[in-house]
Amino acid sequence: MVEPDHVAQVSMVIVHADQDVQLCEGYPNEYGMDEANVYVTFVYSRLYVTVWTAGELEPYQRRVISHQLLEYIKGKSLIM
Repeated sequence: MVEPDHVAQVSMVIVHADQDVQLCEGYPNEYGMDEANVYVTFVYSRLYVTVWTAGELEPYQRRVISHQLLEYIKGKSLIM
């Protein structure tokens, strides 16, 4: 297990725009979300990731977010 002081924290927000969703780095208040909930939290390659959303996701939106999140995290972990 990785020691907590060697883990970087990343906060992501799922931004809803009509039927589209976009994954953005940041905190809910930075995107005007007063009522956001944690969508998922996990540790991947020394990254502690929290993803926030302010609404429900349709199945196809979950797939979009999963792909965006995987690409982002893979790229981020290569930098570290």
